[in-house]
Amino acid sequence: MADAPRSTTVLRRHARFAWRRLIDRDAWRSAGRKEFAYMTTAIRYLNGERALRIAVALLAMMMLPLALVMQFNPMGPEGVPARVAHLTVAVIGFLLGLRWLVGSWPTYREAVWFLLASDLFIGIAVGVLSDPTARICGTIHIAMLGMYAAFLLGWRILLLHCVYALLLIAGLTGYAIVADGRTVQDLYVYTTPAITTVVGLPVVIQAIVETGRHGAAKLTEEWNIDSLTGAYSRRGMNFAVRGTARRVAATGVVLVGALDLDGFKRFNDSHGHGAGDQLLRDVVTRLKSVPRLIVGRFGGDEFGIVGFREGPEDAARTIDELRRLLSSRDGDGDDDAGIPASLGIALAPVSSDRDRLAELAGIADEMLYAAKRSPADALLVRDLTAVVR
Repeated sequence: MADAPRSTTVLRRHARFAWRRLIDRDAWRSAGRKEFAYMTTAIRYLNGERALRIAVALLAMMMLPLALVMQFNPMGPEGVPARVAHLTVAVIGFLLGLRWLVGSWPTYREAVWFLLASDLFIGIAVGVLSDPTARICGTIHIAMLGMYAAFLLGWRILLLHCVYALLLIAGLTGYAIVADGRTVQDLYVYTTPAITTVVGLPVVIQAIVETGRHGAAKLTEEWNIDSLTGAYSRRGMNFAVRGTARRVAATGVVLVGALDLDGFKRFNDSHGHGAGDQLLRDVVTRLKSVPRLIVGRFGGDEFGIVGFREGPEDAARTIDELRRLLSSRDGDGDDDAGIPASLGIALAPVSSDRDRLAELAGIADEMLYAAKRSPADALLVRDLTAVVR
């Protein structure tokens, strides 16, 4: 019996949490953005963008041949206005599918508008059918859009979609009772499966996707982020670089750097490991202060940086910023608050070739060790663009 109050308390706590999420206005304003960004990144990482675009396109485009068949079906639209409306929305749906097939990956706004338009067009298409049972059964097509929302746009967008689907089914059922003389018992065998399929199936899919998304996000963070400093791990660095490289202009410049702290072991021995850990965190914080710089920690006091810049001048400004972050080697080091480190940098034209980026990392390492031996320069650059100096 003692477990009953505890279970009730847990349920109430979960209910309050769910209610707070449901009425969170700020979250509703950006509903689906994080989910769409996360799934887009995951799809691109798995090279599944093309396959998903084809799948969505075919599902949208197949509405046209189905509509053409219904034009000649006894349960299809009757009269010129209904036939024209039915065929028009099918053609528009075909064009929306064509956009997925031949266009680029949609933005968040485009993905949401696709869902809204498709919901509306399917509602019109089933609404003009002549038979009430055909109208209700036709709403089952909306289940595909529910799975689309669950997968790409998250539970808030799916909730709005499900509310629309329920209202549509309820409206069609009510119209059949009032205008067509059908009874609730007659329509029960059509309405119940429609609701189960259109609402129940996407909700189950959403629960699975949401659980997987949270689990994958947590696991990905553990794999890709260095827990001590918040910088990328080596795996995370590669992932971030690949994602960024897809979005930069082919005429740009890539900056690859290798940084190693000077005398870190002596610092650890004299100040303690706690101070050493704080120094590592401070290094990452300072490196991250440089805009658009990807920062990774590869173990110990070894760091890697990658930056994609619009051109040589932009890259040169970044190098100047990095130089100002480092401790001076002019003999006034005791009063210098800069990072006590050596930094080697390789500059080259942007390339998505993984082997090329690995080659640049090797060159940056060479420049790092040259900087370590240099009595005057903490930062050395090898320019492969033949432009940046």
